[in-house]
Amino acid sequence: MEICGLCGKHVEKVLNHHFPLPRQLGGNETIPVCRSCHWRDHDLINHLKREIKEGHIQLDLFGDDPHADRRTAIRAALKQLRSQKMLFD
Repeated sequence: MEICGLCGKHVEKVLNHHFPLPRQLGGNETIPVCRSCHWRDHDLINHLKREIKEGHIQLDLFGDDPHADRRTAIRAALKQLRSQKMLFD
């Protein structure tokens, strides 16, 4: 049995998942995650990317948003990719 790095559940098999930034945004750190958390996290990343692209992202500046740090990191990575013409051309 292995332990998921996101939900903490004991599972038979874990996947190495790029976290906190996905590989396509330059992330190189990985954590072991269960299949359920893996897909849930991809859904979250895709949602955050849409929010950023459409300009609808809202960050709580007082730290009440549990995803604030991650959104900030994703926003910075997307900004860098846009400046390099690698994304949203």
